[in-house]
Amino acid sequence: MSDMPEDSSLLGEKILGLLPKQKKKINSATKPSVSGALYLFQLALTNSLPRLVLIAILAALCGTGVLFLLNMEAKAVEAHNYDVMVAVLFALMLIMYRASQNYLVKTVSREVEEALDRQRQRVVAKALTISLRDVEEIGRNRIRDGMAEHYVSLSQCIVPVIAGAESLILLICLFAYVLYLSVFAAVTSVVVVSLLIGGWLNHHRKSILQVREAEEANAQYRRLTDAIVGGAKELQLNTARRSGLKRVMNDVSKAVANGRIQTAAHISEMMATGLTTAYLMAGAVVFLMPVLITDTSNTDMSRIVIAIIFLLGPIGNTLQTIQQITIAQHAMESINSFEAEITDRAQTFTNKNSTNKNDLTPPIFENIKLDSVGYIHRGNDAFAIDNIILEIKKGDIVFLTGGNGSGKTTLLNVLTGLYPRA
Repeated sequence: MSDMPEDSSLLGEKILGLLPKQKKKINSATKPSVSGALYLFQLALTNSLPRLVLIAILAALCGTGVLFLLNMEAKAVEAHNYDVMVAVLFALMLIMYRASQNYLVKTVSREVEEALDRQRQRVVAKALTISLRDVEEIGRNRIRDGMAEHYVSLSQCIVPVIAGAESLILLICLFAYVLYLSVFAAVTSVVVVSLLIGGWLNHHRKSILQVREAEEANAQYRRLTDAIVGGAKELQLNTARRSGLKRVMNDVSKAVANGRIQTAAHISEMMATGLTTAYLMAGAVVFLMPVLITDTSNTDMSRIVIAIIFLLGPIGNTLQTIQQITIAQHAMESINSFEAEITDRAQTFTNKNSTNKNDLTPPIFENIKLDSVGYIHRGNDAFAIDNIILEIKKGDIVFLTGGNGSGKTTLLNVLTGLYPRA
């Protein structure tokens, strides 16, 4: 029983662990001391990352098998030798391909969403324990993005990323079949795909930068829209501020549009390059093989061309997944970064304030006394209140007066414990 792969209840976390750039090594299974066939059977029964890889490989093999059976039956039909069993195997292979695909997508989606739900719950619990000062310093937009928006972006990328990973495995299997049909066609495909990878790496680096710049511009635009809602009255009364906000929002809106245009341009370049490369592979086989290889009598050109055409789908899907992976990486890094920050702030505030936050019973008191209490705001333009001496008895009615920026709100926040006193 010790040789059985460990069943992980945190499969979603393992899958998400593959997304960030700082990838962690995942020990999802121990080395087997049993036979290879038995170990693979054990993996198939274990809810683990290797099991999902096996399912993806099964789907890829079934997809390749469908192409193989099509070619085999087409050749038999040409010889007037129709085989019913091949048609039956084709139908079974197609059913297995569809079933394995559905299982893979549904399983990964469920595991990832459950993992994100667990992370959201952790973040919510920590966010409810930080101080008002921490909330103000983080900002409503970063809190909203870290607790909601980035999760939405990541969720929308899951299915395309799964499809892209499966397409990559299918691409490898189809390439093996092309190698079986013709070494020349396989070598030509490798050369062309190598050129594709070089172009992809160049566009991918630019795409990552564009995604981040577009996200930053979009976040700034959301902050400005919040300013319209929060300062609606002041904007209506102050024409100069209203005009200034409009001018800034127009500039930021143009930056958002330009960022998305550039991102779309890089995606378009990668997709067009991929499709052109795929057609180039087929053209190289059709036009170059007869010229470079003198004896093509034993070469079935139609089968080779069909096999290369079948490569178009996986190549296109893999290329379309590139942008989704970039977005998923950015979202996952942002989620983890926000959780790390919120954890640190919650721990710091908890250490400074030992009051039990779960105790909702208000303490019984006769007076509140401040003895040389102060508070300093963080930032370059730091504002502070200092040496506050105040005593309020139960039943007293107290008025705080002062001009704007004199510290009334800061004092009340310190008095009620919303700001940590200094």
